[in-house]
Amino acid sequence: MAPEKVDEAFETASISRSAPYVEFYDPSKESVWTRIGLSFESFKRAPGTTGGIQIEGELDGVDKEKLRADNPMLQQKMKPRHLAMIAVGGSIGTGLFVGSGAALNAGGPAGVMIAWILMGLMLISVTQALGEMCILYPVSGGFYTLSKRFLDPSFAFAMGWNYYLQWAVVLPLEITVAGTTVQYWTDKVPIAAWITVFWVVIVIVSVFGTLGYAEEEFWSSCLKLLVVVMFIFIGIICICGGGPKGGAYDHYIGAKFWHEPGAFAHGFPGVCAVFVTAAFAFSGTELIGLAASETPNPRATMPGAVKGTFWRITIIYVTSLLIIGLLVPYDEPRLLGGSGAAASPFVIALDHARIKGLNHFVNATICISVLSIGLSSVYAGSRTLTALAETGYAPKIFAY
Repeated sequence: MAPEKVDEAFETASISRSAPYVEFYDPSKESVWTRIGLSFESFKRAPGTTGGIQIEGELDGVDKEKLRADNPMLQQKMKPRHLAMIAVGGSIGTGLFVGSGAALNAGGPAGVMIAWILMGLMLISVTQALGEMCILYPVSGGFYTLSKRFLDPSFAFAMGWNYYLQWAVVLPLEITVAGTTVQYWTDKVPIAAWITVFWVVIVIVSVFGTLGYAEEEFWSSCLKLLVVVMFIFIGIICICGGGPKGGAYDHYIGAKFWHEPGAFAHGFPGVCAVFVTAAFAFSGTELIGLAASETPNPRATMPGAVKGTFWRITIIYVTSLLIIGLLVPYDEPRLLGGSGAAASPFVIALDHARIKGLNHFVNATICISVLSIGLSSVYAGSRTLTALAETGYAPKIFAY
């Protein structure tokens, strides 16, 4: 009798003579169009796990194959550079570039620094703990699945749906902010048209799946880091009086705005009000926990990515906000009731400095940043909803 044919997209691994065969799905044998998400096959549920997460430890062949068979259904397409940049610059967006303006107006420069530093210290502890758990248990759904396993199913149900709904709300917010950011250049085009354009862009990139999201995050994070570091150096020069002649920073200002109008805008209530914006700005830090199960070797890539959180908090957030507090007073009229780039302290500072062209470059970066967070919303929301469906806490159709 002729042996039964096995589909070429599968790899059959024998665990032992008496144990059943385990079939691993091999995505490298898919067509190019399927891999990039542009064929009907790419929308079908994978018939089996890829077993792509590297197994560490002194185990025999049987135990290793059992662990491989227990891998999540997600494909391990993310590379170390993707995970590192998602950790360092993945959540830089509306909260820092735009929301910091309202925070500066509410709490003053000292209030902003206090709120961001305290939230940053909290997030460092959270990401360190999350990193350790995701290295040991790289499961689909990340911290949602871990909370179900180690805490309580009811807590996991509440947290999972709350987390999904958070990103479901953030997505339209980010698209709207991107539309208002473009209006910095022209207001002749209705904002509804810009929202439609940005929504289509997010849908197109999302079609390419994990790899499309990872590549977009890598390059957009590189751009965001470049702009922030560049702004820090320009800000230091302007504070020391090296700005262009005729601008607000053509003479030494130092800590002038910390004295006039002052370091605190509304005292203790103002500092408390800033904490909400600071917490929103740090949202997305936990994405490395979701991405851990989509990297081939979390044990090797996660430690560096988690440590990158410290540098993001110190260099990107704290240093840039310190520069902002020295360049822009909290009673700046454009911070009151403004929206999009019009209320961004980064753009306001460059406008005051009269550095030609740089304000437009920063505004374009803000637009790309908020779109990047929109894609992160799709990624995080879809992974969490899938994990909820796999554990029976959401309709099974979402586990497809």
